[in-house]
Amino acid sequence: MHVLSIIVDGEAWLCTNPQFYLLKDHNGKTEEDVIRETGFVGNIWGLDAPYYIHYYLNVLSADESLTNDNYFIRLLAVLDGRIGKRRLRPLLDNIENEPEWFRKWIRLRCEAEGMCGEAAEEIQKN
Repeated sequence: MHVLSIIVDGEAWLCTNPQFYLLKDHNGKTEEDVIRETGFVGNIWGLDAPYYIHYYLNVLSADESLTNDNYFIRLLAVLDGRIGKRRLRPLLDNIENEPEWFRKWIRLRCEAEGMCGEAAEEIQKN
């Protein structure tokens, strides 16, 4: 099984191996609660993650990717350096409508783009 993990400051923010999420102690929460809170985006292990990456890179436009129903595709778009500040701005403006696990990715990218003050203001609002 191929595994894609994204580690930020020594903490795993996303892992395509389902055991990463299911083996943790989640204080009696259901699997659905864990999936919703951790950003686990469904069956993205095995062949699905490479398919989504291919789909993102070769089929979708940047705008389609940023508004896609699949959060894994949206995550790829947020992390893509080809997506600039102009396209990040609407995500930051609507950050309160995103799940908490996805907000941290938006914040991370906005900080990397030098939008730290704006990201901090949005964080304080929420």
